[in-house]
Amino acid sequence: MSNRRLRACFLALSAVTLGVESCSSQPTAPLTGTEEVGSKSAAVTTGQTTAGPPGLMQALGITPASVPDPDVIGGSIAATGKWPWQADVGIIGDPTQLTTTAVPHDCGGSLISERWVVTAGHCVFGSVANEFIVRLGEAQRSPAPDENIQIRGVKSISLHPNYTDFFHYAVGDDIALLELNEPVKFTARVRPVALARTDPPENGQAWVSGWGRTDGSVSTQSDPLMEAQLQVRSQATCNATFATWGVSMNDAMLCAGTDNGAIASCNGDSGGPLVYRANTNSLWEQYGIVSWGITGCISYSVFTRVSRDEAWVRSIVPKAYKNGDVNRDGCVTIADATLVSSNFNQPPTSNVLLDVNNDGVINTIDYAAVVSRIEASCTPIP
Repeated sequence: MSNRRLRACFLALSAVTLGVESCSSQPTAPLTGTEEVGSKSAAVTTGQTTAGPPGLMQALGITPASVPDPDVIGGSIAATGKWPWQADVGIIGDPTQLTTTAVPHDCGGSLISERWVVTAGHCVFGSVANEFIVRLGEAQRSPAPDENIQIRGVKSISLHPNYTDFFHYAVGDDIALLELNEPVKFTARVRPVALARTDPPENGQAWVSGWGRTDGSVSTQSDPLMEAQLQVRSQATCNATFATWGVSMNDAMLCAGTDNGAIASCNGDSGGPLVYRANTNSLWEQYGIVSWGITGCISYSVFTRVSRDEAWVRSIVPKAYKNGDVNRDGCVTIADATLVSSNFNQPPTSNVLLDVNNDGVINTIDYAAVVSRIEASCTPIP
């Protein structure tokens, strides 16, 4: 998988392509040996901007691309629908001009509510909302969208207040929120991910996904969605290797992968999710956002530490998804558990969130997952 990067070697990983990065026209980085993965230069634009028309569910033709060797560095082609929160963020210009024009892939992202996607700050820095199109439910970029793919414009961009400079990914808080111009409908292929409030265990096996480069030495991004399992590493372990390039990460970041980049995110993966669950009965949570790495994707991958910025996200998106909040009122309560129990052994057709662990059936595992997350003090949001 890979992401876009700076020409100056500081790898910021916007779209996910395991172990590969793509080069974009970026300002000269103040550091050496690293690169960003998919951001812009220019002044920051946040808040309300032109959102495009409400009818973006129209068919949108995507220029076919050849399928790359699936043996991405440590990765493989993801099964359709396996990562239903994965967003494909592309740059198109004004959405009102959409016909059958191809939408180039730029960055990844994650759906966190009916109307919001989280991505990397460097993916949108200096851009305006109506430059972007977001596609959800997508497994492969080249076919024309079918009924499983939901396409939206972007109404506004909220950049983390600490992200005041394009190169801030080297400091932290590399995170931004995209407000969609229309809410999505949750389906088996399109559902949100919960943002983690804690950190994954050291040496835990996390997963990254995206359409980035599959090799650090080529520019082609992946057509099918790719995935790779990365081992979470300590800050000390990664910095010991990064010292070779004269760079380092800090407490605002997470590190995962291998010291030689055998398993890594790369150019085009920026903004995409790093998710983890303790076991097969546990629920997925997002712990990281693809941010940067060493030029050529030849070492560990670095991610924005979600637990650091989760409170900021919730200040803007109060109803950002929580595992177990099946009635979508912003809280996990006994009401959610009751809804689950009243639908036991049913397929999740009316509300896919009732199938909390997304295994295709509503049962006692889902009920237990909700009960274990009931919040003692939380005020439901109308």
